[in-house]
Amino acid sequence: MQKKKLDLRKELKNPDFLLGFFFLAIFFVSSISYIKKGLWYEFLWLSNHWALINGIAFLARSKFMFSYISVLGIIPELFWAVDFGLMSFGQPFLGITDYWFDISYPGSLKIIALQHLINPFASIYGIMRFGFHRKAWIGATAHGLGIFLLSLIFFGRNDNVNCAWKSCIPSVSVPDFMWQSLFVAAMIIHIIAASYAIGYFTRKRKANQQ
Repeated sequence: MQKKKLDLRKELKNPDFLLGFFFLAIFFVSSISYIKKGLWYEFLWLSNHWALINGIAFLARSKFMFSYISVLGIIPELFWAVDFGLMSFGQPFLGITDYWFDISYPGSLKIIALQHLINPFASIYGIMRFGFHRKAWIGATAHGLGIFLLSLIFFGRNDNVNCAWKSCIPSVSVPDFMWQSLFVAAMIIHIIAASYAIGYFTRKRKANQQ
């Protein structure tokens, strides 16, 4: 019995456990807000369940989960962060974070949306800690195509979950069928490029440490 207590005390001091609990808490708190407001489609947005993936990845110390989620979403999330930063100084960029600066947008959802700024960097930190999985592209492709299809099947054009129906960039307007084709093509290219880039820098960093 004493041994079990000591193990728990040691685990509570483990940064991976604390980070895992922190990101699971973010997902749990945001989920309560979505449920109360009846915003069920929010659960399917990649950015809104990234915290769940980070939480599980830290607890499981899974380089595969850190790797594939980074390969799938790192560039879109960085675009969000850049757009948010520029908008904070009154400099419009892509317009993808305009909703955050709308005074009618609920304050609780604004706070939740700030996870865009920490989720990708937490995943990159996880890769730095545990390494990059060479088969990350498989998980990224499966997850990406999965939520793309689910967004089309269960939610309509007005919700535009994961930008699956139409462009999320106000200045870019193309027919829906063309956008969806370009979206899938861009996703695949992004996955290939991100897999190569992250894998390359991870190997280079490891070589420099030796």
